[in-house]
Amino acid sequence: GGTMDRAQFDELDANQDGSLDEDELNTWGATAAGKPEDHTDQVLERYDHNDDHRVTMEELQDGPEKTGDSDAMQ
Repeated sequence: GGTMDRAQFDELDANQDGSLDEDELNTWGATAAGKPEDHTDQVLERYDHNDDHRVTMEELQDGPEKTGDSDAMQ
């Protein structure tokens, strides 16, 4: 699957602040096919529900945002 479990999340969360920023997501993306930045942009676009450029475990567990959501288009 595309989502990660708590152990993976904690491993990637280098500064242990409870969220993954772009650098930390790039580390995860580097294990995926393609360029890490592309993967990171996709993850942020789909899971960063509050648009703070970070993804929390809760956001990952909530699942991808629905595309075409009116309040997502700001």
